[in-house]
Amino acid sequence: DGLLTSIGSTGHAAQACRPCAWAFTQDGCAAGVLCRFCHFKQHQGMHGIRARPCKGKRERYYKLFTKLAADIDENPDAFELDHERLPPSIRFDPRLKAKLIMDLHEHTKRHQQQQQQQQ
Repeated sequence: DGLLTSIGSTGHAAQACRPCAWAFTQDGCAAGVLCRFCHFKQHQGMHGIRARPCKGKRERYYKLFTKLAADIDENPDAFELDHERLPPSIRFDPRLKAKLIMDLHEHTKRHQQQQQQQQ
C-alpha cells in the first residue's frame, strides 16, 4: 500500500532489505518505525530469521567449547564427546548441538595440522 512500516523497509521494493526478526512476534518490534530492518508482511513466517543469542548464552557456549577444546588438545585420540554431560541447552537443541560438533571437528583438524607442522 506504499506506507513505510520501518526505516529498514526502504529497500524492500528493490529486494535490498533484511527482514526484522521481531516484527511478527507476539510482542512486536520494540524499535517500531525506527527499526533498521524491514517490517513488510511478505516476510511474515519466513524461516531462517533468528535473533542472535544473548551475551550470556554466547559466553556459556564459548566456555564449554574452550573446555572441550582443551580436552582435545590434551589427548585428541582419547577424546569422546559425552552427550550426557552436555548442558540441556545444547543437548536438546539439534542446531546448537550440530554447531558444537562441527566447531569441535574443525578444532581437531586445526590441532592435528599444528601437530604435523611441528614434526
